Amino acid sequence: MLFIKTVVKPSRIHSLGSFANQNIKKGQKVWEYNSLIDRKFTKKQLAELPALMQSFVKFYSYLNDRNEFVFCGDNARYINHSDNPNILDIKSKHGEDAAIASQNIKKGEEITSKYLIFDKRGRAKHL
Repeated sequence: MLFIKTVVKPSRIHSLGSFANQNIKKGQKVWEYNSLIDRKFTKKQLAELPALMQSFVKFYSYLNDRNEFVFCGDNARYINHSDNPNILDIKSKHGEDAAIASQNIKKGEEITSKYLIFDKRGRAKHL
């Protein structure tokens, strides 16, 4: 669940991106997994969905270390990859996936993350 205001717009990185709709300070919490908004799917649960929905969920999800597809229910699913991201992926005090700003982010800047840190599919492609 995002803790910042965002807007989805065309991205130079990939199709659409999530852009800050407010100034964000370094260290500020940007996102944290929250089951009220976000959803985790096991491979078995995903297989029970219609093929079209399986593709949608896989495209907008990341694969965590427990082999669950984590689907963000808000504009966080439009955060694109960068080798020089402006958010840092961490674990929350509750052990859930989370992200904080790794630098000041100005209103209008695209929010980016380094997928290799948290997405098993991204890590496998770059090993």
